[in-house]
Amino acid sequence: MLRAYATQKSVVCGVLALLWIWFLWVYIAQPAGMEGHPHFDVVETQSSPIAEVAHESKPKPVIDNEASPYDKPESVYDKPWTPNQSGTDHADSMKKPATQEEPGSSRDKSETFDKPGTAHDGKDSDTSSAPYDHKPKSPAETDDAPSRPSKSTSSKASAKGGRTLVVYAYAESDSARENLKYFIKKGLNGAADFVFMFNGETDADQLIPDKPNVRVVRRPNTCYDLGAMGEVLRKDDLWKGYSRFITMNASIRGPFLPVWSKDCWMDRYLDRITDEVKLVGMSINCDPRLHVQSMIFATDKVGMRLLLDPALATSGSIDDAFGSASDPVGLSSCYDTWKSAVHAEVGTTGLITAAGYRFDALLTSIHSEATIEMFCAANPEVQDFWWDKHYFGGNIHPYETIFFKANRDVDKAFTASLTEWHLKLKTDSWETCGSS
Repeated sequence: MLRAYATQKSVVCGVLALLWIWFLWVYIAQPAGMEGHPHFDVVETQSSPIAEVAHESKPKPVIDNEASPYDKPESVYDKPWTPNQSGTDHADSMKKPATQEEPGSSRDKSETFDKPGTAHDGKDSDTSSAPYDHKPKSPAETDDAPSRPSKSTSSKASAKGGRTLVVYAYAESDSARENLKYFIKKGLNGAADFVFMFNGETDADQLIPDKPNVRVVRRPNTCYDLGAMGEVLRKDDLWKGYSRFITMNASIRGPFLPVWSKDCWMDRYLDRITDEVKLVGMSINCDPRLHVQSMIFATDKVGMRLLLDPALATSGSIDDAFGSASDPVGLSSCYDTWKSAVHAEVGTTGLITAAGYRFDALLTSIHSEATIEMFCAANPEVQDFWWDKHYFGGNIHPYETIFFKANRDVDKAFTASLTEWHLKLKTDSWETCGSS
């Protein structure tokens, strides 16, 4: 009996001892950081970047968005660009010359500078009343505000940069007809509107396909290419319905792009138009002064307004062998002599730079210096690159400029072969440029 009592007493004492030890641990010897309710499981140390008490979410700091250093800075494209009033090109620009061709002859009437031909009738005409067999249609968008595509835009997404208008000037000659046939096959597409301008007597307009985005204009062979294009663009304010423009003539053949390229030929020109660059061509000429050659021009509404504005027509004009500082340049006038057409072509680039903008071209060599002015200064002997062996001992490959001046019998056999190869390829601009 006494033994059983002693055993029970020992058990009770042991239990009490254990309870005492538990009491001391919980209420007296509890470690720092465990204050509060004894049954919280884990508390992260405060050195942890994500420290958080298990039962409570710490309030996140409020960031003042207006003062945060992580705010995205305002894009330069959100601000209206102020032209460089100095009229000089910046170091990162590539400037190009302007060249113009007479619409009535297969010979060049301006570039470096061929003798005048006889195909042009030489008579001035009222450019505001030239006959139109088909009135070119403009798109619904008629906003006159200048478009400023700040980044490259694709013709496959024309809404991004606005509708594009391509004006193609044609005058009858053997080379012009072949160039037109090739362009219809490989250059025509649904991402732009096309106006084919036929100057003088020709039946080549019968080659133009019947498409909703294609129009034909028949007119007398007057004013040379630049003057005739200006006439068509001003008629019924056609140009105001578009945001981007390409003007070209039938002296060039193309587009030519390598088989590995899926680019749209128009994008390669239009993508170079920026808030600062308002004139792009395929090549330049340093003679008689730096200018973008006029066989093909690309610009936007800002640039086109400058080219068409009669009030600015002498702003880029200076005295030279072809005209005086009081003679107009650009697309604002009808030019009735070969010299006046050359003067207008050469001065068109000056018209752009006088307004504080820059120019560019696709030709590789001119980008070898910091500026195109520096290129011309470093190569004083260069003139028109489109004559045989005038491109630093060789000739320009069509892949360099997408188009090739095909009316001078330069690399005639190679041009014929390249044309044949590309015509056999299944790809065309309807595929690469898409439709809007």
